[in-house]
Amino acid sequence: MLSSDYYRIAKVIIEDSSSYLLKNTLLVLKLGINLILARYLCKDRIKGYFNAKNIYFKKDNKILIYT
Repeated sequence: MLSSDYYRIAKVIIEDSSSYLLKNTLLVLKLGINLILARYLCKDRIKGYFNAKNIYFKKDNKILIYT
């Protein structure tokens, strides 16, 4: 079972070398990754978009996260 009690701030480096701090990311130690909930991104006025292959999160016309 995976669990975590740690909510932290994650720093995202954008392709233009600028950065953005994402609040309320959940650190899962056994996976060694941070989990981000889309609803928290939306609370920070980050907009989500998707198509058949990708998901994008943008703020101020910059892509912060894509997969």
